[in-house]
Amino acid sequence: MKPDGPVALIVDDNDLNVALFEAMLNAFGWQAHVAKSGMTALSRLAGKDYSAVLLDYHMPGVKGDMVLEWMNENLGVRPPVIVVTADDSDATRERFEALDCNAFLVKPVRVIDMRETLNRVAAPVSAICK
Repeated sequence: MKPDGPVALIVDDNDLNVALFEAMLNAFGWQAHVAKSGMTALSRLAGKDYSAVLLDYHMPGVKGDMVLEWMNENLGVRPPVIVVTADDSDATRERFEALDCNAFLVKPVRVIDMRETLNRVAAPVSAICK
């Protein structure tokens, strides 16, 4: 991890997923901040600019689609959002496409898919993902 590298917000309530995503991001030279609930994500997003957001859908309380909806309504320029969920239903994909997510990954996520997605949606900040 580079101390001055891009910063991503991981929004996921599962400790194993958080650890895996954090390890991937660090390997790519990114810093990772974590929000284990939608409510925590909202407060973090209101107070910091992120280079990307990895967003789970199914969380207790405020779900991922509600977080993205809030981002669209309240952030002047929002960071790229990569939805990372185990829910691969057409309805879920359509919901997030309607909210203009930048990418949709299905768990379990391969390292190469995460790297390629970050390079595609978070460029040019992700040019350091090697």
